[in-house]
Amino acid sequence: MSENNIVREWLKYLDLEQYYESFVDNGYDDLEMCKQIGEPDLDAIGVRTPKHRQLIRQAVRTLLEKGGTSVYISLEECGRLGRDGPKGDGVTHSSSGAQPVEKMNLVHKLSRIVKMRMICT
Repeated sequence: MSENNIVREWLKYLDLEQYYESFVDNGYDDLEMCKQIGEPDLDAIGVRTPKHRQLIRQAVRTLLEKGGTSVYISLEECGRLGRDGPKGDGVTHSSSGAQPVEKMNLVHKLSRIVKMRMICT
């Protein structure tokens, strides 16, 4: 699996990257699959914190309403505006406690993913 997986970047944007492996283990390895996440799926994935569940449910609603393209656009806009997802402080936070990653690095990675997907489809 690619290190630049869009689900990882989506979870990173939500500041919930700690769930990435569990998402993949439960079959949620692309945004189309993530659109199907419901309450029982959150239980299976191991999302117990009410705030985390709420963030994921809101993000899934956005995927359903606006499609996966909205994720790419949202992340790119945040990079241009110098702010991040839920924390809004301009950096992407690592759940492992590592140093924050510059938002522009994330946007650059996502741009490559989008270009690769456009070429492959």
